[in-house]
Amino acid sequence: MAESLKTVFVDDEIASQIINIVQDASKYVIIVTPYINIRDWRHVENALDLAVKKRVKVTAIVRCKDGKPDWGKIEDANWLQQHGVAVRGAEYLHAKIYLNERDVLISEVVPKICTGG
Repeated sequence: MAESLKTVFVDDEIASQIINIVQDASKYVIIVTPYINIRDWRHVENALDLAVKKRVKVTAIVRCKDGKPDWGKIEDANWLQQHGVAVRGAEYLHAKIYLNERDVLISEVVPKICTGG
């Protein structure tokens, strides 16, 4: 992924870049995302499983609100924890950041520009 200091990925490219970050890690992976949808995405499940087996420290930081989980499906958080991923909460989280010891991907939804009518 480190082809340049700044690269913009769009749409379908983002998913493969996230998987690359997980697969290329040798020390750690940190996933910062408000919602966990891991169980719907088998490729990332497999990549996370392999990373943990390689003794890569994997941490997922997800949204909580007023000290309670607010990250989507509890089954996804349970799957992560059962497969050796540390799950932590952050109040009102909105960021989407994926990183390992060498690469980082910051994801953002770019809103469509509306014109007045």
